Amino acid sequence: MIADRLIANQAGWFSRLPVWAKVLFVLVWPVSVSYALYWMWKDRRFSHRTRLVLTAAAGLLFVIAAYSSAHNAPVATSSLAQKPAPVSGAVASQQATEAVSETPPQPLPEPVPEPEPVLALLPATVVRVVDGDTAVFAMESGEEEKVRFIGVDTPESTTEVEVYGKEASAYTSKALAVGTKVWLEKDTEERDRYGRLLAYVWLSEPSAVSDAEIRAKMFNAKLALDGYAQQMTIQPNSKYAEFFTTYVSEARAAEKGLWNPALVVSEEPAPKPAVVAPSPTPSASYIGNKNTKKFHYADCSSVGQMNPSNKVPLSSREKAISLGYVPCKNCNP
Repeated sequence: MIADRLIANQAGWFSRLPVWAKVLFVLVWPVSVSYALYWMWKDRRFSHRTRLVLTAAAGLLFVIAAYSSAHNAPVATSSLAQKPAPVSGAVASQQATEAVSETPPQPLPEPVPEPEPVLALLPATVVRVVDGDTAVFAMESGEEEKVRFIGVDTPESTTEVEVYGKEASAYTSKALAVGTKVWLEKDTEERDRYGRLLAYVWLSEPSAVSDAEIRAKMFNAKLALDGYAQQMTIQPNSKYAEFFTTYVSEARAAEKGLWNPALVVSEEPAPKPAVVAPSPTPSASYIGNKNTKKFHYADCSSVGQMNPSNKVPLSSREKAISLGYVPCKNCNP
């Protein structure tokens, strides 16, 4: 009975030792005890009776150690073959709780950032159309902005009527009906010298900046593609200049709109105002309109319709272009 208890106690504390301690114990303990017994008998430091008792105790420990090591192997094997004893609900719940608490916490998934918008667009609503390339929009703030479309230039239809000007204005009025929601995109320079907001007008939000999206959704591009406008690039606002060059070339090749050689002016020129315009100086072969930034031959019908205060004498075509004027599409100087 005592030996069984000793074996059970020995097996219990021995089984709880780490592997390295077990190896060290198995190797060092028998050698050290044997060496101590050897020197005890050789030096005869204790009485004969004490040496016998110590030797018997050491022998008993050897027997217990050997027996426990041989006894633990089949017990461990048989324990694996046995079915687990039924566990009560409370014990099972506690074990599950301990298992969960021992499980290392899983890292939380990183939040997926929301995709950034393709462009910085300003929602707006059409209030009225001024002409082919200008309209008034109501912004989300409630303010109204007069917007000049970037990159294109339609014939005039307000202060003067140029060839295809009324058609261009009607085209814009149909596409940008009052109340239509659009999205405005600014470029580098926000306003022109007249205080008008400069913008590209998107009829719907683009999913990407691509040729297909620009053709399908940008109104500035549609004016060029359908032959209602020529290109007018004023630096530094030139983000889509290469696209507009392509679109105007396509419209010209297809002889669309104002590029139609058989185009007939549908409107009679308005009568000349009663005020007689001062004759240009002899050196002025061309007349520029400082309001519309277009230049004409001196005998162009549009010159007679100009406000005299807007007339600028120009000595040559090169000078007119260098000053930023564009040719009139009526007289084609």
